[in-house]
Amino acid sequence: MLIKQLVVEAKNKVGELYNIINILSSNNIDIKAVVSNAQMCDNITIAKVRLIVLNNEMAVHVLEKEGYKAVLENVVIVDISDTPGSLTPILKVIHEANLNIEYVYTFLTHIENKALAVFCFDDNDKAINVLKKHHYTIVTDHSIKNRYGSTQFFEERDLREYLSTIITP
Repeated sequence: MLIKQLVVEAKNKVGELYNIINILSSNNIDIKAVVSNAQMCDNITIAKVRLIVLNNEMAVHVLEKEGYKAVLENVVIVDISDTPGSLTPILKVIHEANLNIEYVYTFLTHIENKALAVFCFDDNDKAINVLKKHHYTIVTDHSIKNRYGSTQFFEERDLREYLSTIITP
């Protein structure tokens, strides 16, 4: 299973990131990671803000209510070590599997020397298979199941609970 990431399109202008974060914060939406970049689209520069939040549906709702385009996008989140050079082996595996990375960003967890890498690949399913084959820990429902027991079904609240235990508050 892939993890959902919130993606918000906004005007590339002063204050837009503040507005987005303020809307989410005002609605008690817990933001665990954020990355923003500007890109050209139809000769217009737009900002794409990507966030890992703990209530995706509510985040989409409140942002759309304020006039923003907000969608959910599949990403692959991988546990990595927070040590120099720790990304090199995983990137080598990805390269050798001929996988294209559309983007990646990392953030720290509250577990010492642990971080999470958020990847978007041109083929997320193939990437998951390759990473699992090389024994990388992927944050999925399976990870939650291992952590919380043998419950047959997991809901978004379980993912939120799992992320809240591994991500710096």
